[in-house]
Amino acid sequence: MPLVTPQISNKTLRIVRISGGLGNQMFQYAFGVAANADLFDVTGFQTNHYRNFDLDLYNIERNFATEKQVRGCLNEVRLKNILPRFIRKYLKMDKYVCLRTNRAKEKQINRYQPELLQLSGNVYYDGFFQSDKYFKPFREKLLHDFRLKEALDEANKQMLERISQNNAVAVHIRRGDYLHKKSPFTYLDTDYYQKAMAYIAERVENPHFFIFSNDAEWVRQNIHTSLAQTIVEINDEKHGYFDLELMRNCRHAIIANSTFSWWGAWLCTNPDKIVVAPKQWFRPDADEYSGDIVPDEWVKI
Repeated sequence: MPLVTPQISNKTLRIVRISGGLGNQMFQYAFGVAANADLFDVTGFQTNHYRNFDLDLYNIERNFATEKQVRGCLNEVRLKNILPRFIRKYLKMDKYVCLRTNRAKEKQINRYQPELLQLSGNVYYDGFFQSDKYFKPFREKLLHDFRLKEALDEANKQMLERISQNNAVAVHIRRGDYLHKKSPFTYLDTDYYQKAMAYIAERVENPHFFIFSNDAEWVRQNIHTSLAQTIVEINDEKHGYFDLELMRNCRHAIIANSTFSWWGAWLCTNPDKIVVAPKQWFRPDADEYSGDIVPDEWVKI
């Protein structure tokens, strides 16, 4: 992935680290827009074999930081550089603990902290910033930036046509890693989806539920309604961004506790959209239990 690094004339730098999956990357980019970031740090993807830098699929501003600029912005002094190894081991100190750094992190990944936008001097933002309270004023720009550069293939074009011809409701059901006992996310069972679909049906005329899931067979066996529904299973995991494009074109949404479907709902431009989200995003015993990830105007069930 070629780097496009502009010449920065300011004496200070504001850099946002991009990491995680597509939904998290979109949150970080949107925060960077709100924070008036000079550069985005995508260097971590050069050694990360699990995640890809997916924002390149979109019409984003490709202002990427070099490793030298990242180091200069961070200006970290680490214990490993000033204390002998045997002392660190005796004190049971993490070798990466910093005595000084310009790294700005959240106290909680989905809690709005407006003071982060007011920091001065060199700032290296390292977090998830999962609240649209940061970037709501920049909605029009983000709608432009998050436009796919790649055209839909024929199967997705046909599905998009079906969506446009119906009072479409995107329903996202995420299983897989969310079923793991160590997952911090609340498991959403059929009760949540049945209540959400009933809520929509009472307010939307002739809704057609387009269901997106990484477990289509479970959906077939467990999600039943007398209303029209279509399981969308034309895209593999590598082409999930096509699913996101279809979701954003639905008129309403029922999301999972997932940043992926969060963006599918947020990017929807229907002025009368109804978005249903889970009231309990994380497990009660998780550190991130409460927060600001669900916008105030969305319905929590």
